[in-house]
Amino acid sequence: NENKDVQIALTSYQSGRLDGVVENCYLAVEGLSRKILNNSKTLLNNKGELLQLLGFSKYWGNMLSALIDYANEFRRHAGDDRHNLKPSEVEAFLYLSCLFIRAIVRSQHENKK
Repeated sequence: NENKDVQIALTSYQSGRLDGVVENCYLAVEGLSRKILNNSKTLLNNKGELLQLLGFSKYWGNMLSALIDYANEFRRHAGDDRHNLKPSEVEAFLYLSCLFIRAIVRSQHENKK
């Protein structure tokens, strides 16, 4: 499901649509965190445990925390501002989400060694 969410985000962005990018990136990170933590909590509710498990430096942890908070606020507030994002901001969110997905996956492989 996480691969599908990322694919939807990428397809939306590539087609010039900004809607769906942030939402689907959030769902991908949320689904990955649920698998890693073996629960069904929201990403926001998993944030502390996920950050602790990953053991990222405080700087990378702060960035992941900010990404989670940003997406959560975006998803919670369905007002007009939600749909007035700059394309550069959506693109940065997409790339940063993919970077964190990769870092989380890699971190899990490193922890298994």
